[in-house]
This record gives sequence, C-alpha cells and structure tokens, in this order.
Amino acid sequence: MQTHLSSLQNDHPFALEVRNVDEDPDWAEKFDDKVPVLFLGDHEICRYFLDLVKVKDIFLKKYT
Repeated sequence: MQTHLSSLQNDHPFALEVRNVDEDPDWAEKFDDKVPVLFLGDHEICRYFLDLVKVKDIFLKKYT
C-alpha cells in the first residue's frame, strides 16, 4: 500500500505518515491484524488493500 501511495505523490502531492500499530496499545487493540489501514485525518479510507478508486476520488473532491 505504501509503495502505491508513494507513486501517487507525483500527481497529487501529499504527506504520508507511516505508523506502526504495535507501538500504541490502543491502536494494537483496535486494529490487531486489520492492517494495513489508510486514514485521511480521522476518516478511514480503506484497510488490507489500497482502494485506488476511492483514494483518487477523495483527492479529486478535496484538492480540486
């Protein structure tokens, strides 16, 4: 997921913050094996697999 998101940064500049859910007990309890998970702010976009259509749609709505 991180590789695909990084490739999108060429067309849609954005900051990507990678976090390890095991470093925070609350995250570890909440997400357990439901990773990777992608958020924009507090909004969950997708988990397990990158939903490229959804991500691009969000970029178009938010940044155009």
